[in-house]
Amino acid sequence: MDNIRDHPWFGMGLGTTATGSDADEEQGAFSSSGTVTAEHGSSYLAILAGVGIVGAIPVTILLVLLITKIVRVLWAMRGSGGVNHPEIVLAVVMIAGITHAAFEDWMFAPGNYLCVFFWSLAFLFNDLASSLPRVSFNWRMATLERVAASRP
Repeated sequence: MDNIRDHPWFGMGLGTTATGSDADEEQGAFSSSGTVTAEHGSSYLAILAGVGIVGAIPVTILLVLLITKIVRVLWAMRGSGGVNHPEIVLAVVMIAGITHAAFEDWMFAPGNYLCVFFWSLAFLFNDLASSLPRVSFNWRMATLERVAASRP
């Protein structure tokens, strides 16, 4: 949070530290050292500290577009009643990834396997969701039909 407060507009730079002294720190053979040098928190806070508000705008647009696609797929599933589409599984994985990135710093770390896995599936999801037909769904009529069907 101090880094974000000190450099709000353009951040400190991705992969940099405030003092620059962490590059010489020794690592253990099978584990990291006892000191923690990075924030190891939210991916969203890490990107904000790294690139600032100006750099976070494209990332925010990317995530909003992804969330829009997720909502569109779930809306189409609700409207059609069919759950046997690969887009639905990928939508749930995207929801889980976006939620998990709020607690761990992996979403924008290209060396992390979760980053590669998530963004590969995100682009696949985008491609599959683009071919999904648009479904308009009237929630009020569906509720009335369900109520009418449940009455004897």
